[in-house]
Amino acid sequence: MGSGNDFAKHRDSPSQANPTWRCAMSNASRCERWGSHMNSPTQRSLKRLRADGWFVAITERWNPFAKCRQDLFGFIDLLCLKEDIILAVQTTSGSNVAARLAKMRDNPAVRLWLQSPARKVVIHGWRKIGPRGKVKHWECREIEVTADSFAEALPNPVQVQPEPQLSLLAAP
Repeated sequence: MGSGNDFAKHRDSPSQANPTWRCAMSNASRCERWGSHMNSPTQRSLKRLRADGWFVAITERWNPFAKCRQDLFGFIDLLCLKEDIILAVQTTSGSNVAARLAKMRDNPAVRLWLQSPARKVVIHGWRKIGPRGKVKHWECREIEVTADSFAEALPNPVQVQPEPQLSLLAAP
C-alpha cells in the first residue's frame, strides 16, 4: 500500500505514473495531456492563417506604461502577406465582433487602409460550438470589412463654410 505521501516519491523526477506532476511543471507537458493550449483568439487565428499559407506577424503589443494592449493603427492584431494581398486581421471572441466593427468605424486609419485594392481587413470572431453534453470545438466567424460597409457609417468630411467677414469700419 502507498504511504500516503506518493507526491514526495515523484517530486524530484518526472514520471509517466504521475502525469499531473508533469503538467504542473511545464507547458509542453500540459500540451501533451490536454492537447493544444491555444487560449487566445490571436493564437487561434495565427494557427489558422499559417495553415492557409499566409505569412503572419503579430502586431498587437502590451504597453507597460499604459498597462493595456495596443493594436497597430488601433485595429490590426495580425498582419498577413500572401501573393499580392496584405491582410489586416482583428481577432476577438464571438460576442465582441459587433464592438470591434463599431471600433473600426470610428477609426479613420481603417478607411485609409482600405483605399488600396491590395489591402483587406477581416475580423475573426471565435466561439466554441457543439451539442450540449458533447465535446465543443472552436469555430471562427470571419467578416470581411470593406469600404462599402463604411459608406453609411462614416459621414463625409465636414465642409467648413467660411464665415462672412464683418467690417469694423462699415457704418450701420
